[in-house]
Amino acid sequence: MICPTTAVPAPLATQTDRDLGWIDEGGRYHGLDMTAPFNLVGQCPALTVPSGFTSGGLPTGLQIVGRRYRDLETLKLGALVESVSG
Repeated sequence: MICPTTAVPAPLATQTDRDLGWIDEGGRYHGLDMTAPFNLVGQCPALTVPSGFTSGGLPTGLQIVGRRYRDLETLKLGALVESVSG
């Protein structure tokens, strides 16, 4: 599975967790907890690789979640994504 690492750009250093994590009128989540669900599924390897930059120059990340116990395949895909985006 390919998904964003976070649903919003990196927060300012002055922001706290309370400033983030809300759902807009269209039902879209805006927050930093896109990786948390995969912490509960230990058999599924997950990693984040750089995916580019926002229009404001902040880095973005792409999260790759592999099949159960397929760590090597997931890492290879992450290396491929990094090699073509870097």
